[in-house]
Amino acid sequence: MKRLIVFLILLCATVCGMTVQNGATSVITYFVLRDQTAGTVDTGVTLANIDMYYVEEQAAISGKIDAAAHGAATDAWTSGEVFHCGFGVYRIDWPDAAFDSGIGKKVQLIVIDGDGGAFTEILEVELSPPTNVITIEGTDATDALDSAAETGADASLVTVNLDHLLKTTTGVAAGGDLTNHVADQTILSHILSNANTSDYGSDDDSLVVLSDNLDAVLVDTAAMDTAGEWDTLNATVVTAVGNIETDTAAMDTAGEWDTLNATVVTAVGNIETDTAAMDTNSEMKSLVWSSAMVDMTAGEPAYDANALHALNWIYQAWRNKTVTTATEVKLYKDNASTIATETTISDSGTAFTKGEYRAE
Repeated sequence: MKRLIVFLILLCATVCGMTVQNGATSVITYFVLRDQTAGTVDTGVTLANIDMYYVEEQAAISGKIDAAAHGAATDAWTSGEVFHCGFGVYRIDWPDAAFDSGIGKKVQLIVIDGDGGAFTEILEVELSPPTNVITIEGTDATDALDSAAETGADASLVTVNLDHLLKTTTGVAAGGDLTNHVADQTILSHILSNANTSDYGSDDDSLVVLSDNLDAVLVDTAAMDTAGEWDTLNATVVTAVGNIETDTAAMDTAGEWDTLNATVVTAVGNIETDTAAMDTNSEMKSLVWSSAMVDMTAGEPAYDANALHALNWIYQAWRNKTVTTATEVKLYKDNASTIATETTISDSGTAFTKGEYRAE
């Protein structure tokens, strides 16, 4: 039975672990020292004969720390000093170096009775990361926390000028520069003015102004069926766009936007059917030089193709992929895989002959 009791006492010699912040200073622990013979608490350990060691994880044991006696249980921390608080409970003040091996590491704190009367005691300490502690004072902690959160949130909004979005005036007059409140290259500056906030002016670019200017668009509803009326339409549109900034009376009744749209569609449609329009050199040049090339439909080029198609085939022959063998030439469409047209070629030694282009 005595052996069993001693075995149980030895099992209890390692005290359950505790957590200490990595890098902590002035750490104080309390150990219960037990008599090796009786197994009871030992209240008579000579303080000056207590030896202290610590073992940091994956490191050798420290050198022996010879204890010195504290004068009272309330004394300030002093590395290496100990005090018997009563009932076999001993206060141990550890050196700071025992608690700096790194977050998550473990440290074994070892207390030995140099006289050999008490069991050796070991305390395992795990080093934790730093923690932030908020102390709330006052009779209503919830109100204090709400107030602190509101103050912090307000300060953050002011830092990035978000308070000016809904509540606080910017102090900038209509049309003034908002760069100090909306920095260039921010998302909002891209929306306002192509990333350059100084180019934005509320007197010209605000949604109210744009809405009023849209109402100001006016177009002649007459058909484009007389010479020069395309010029008139163009001039009218240019003028109307210019009036976006100044004329707020136009487009202010129901259906006027539909009328504008129908007029423009009719005018554009009349380009193909009304031979009276486009009757000046400048108008014809404008029509020809603004016409875009297209990827021609595969097949035999027509002998009576219009001028645009003729130019288009010439451009396509110059631009697109062409494959020439000893007997034929193949011209491809823009995708470089579909044959647009082809022809045969031959060379008799005295004459080179190219046939008429045809469908594949």
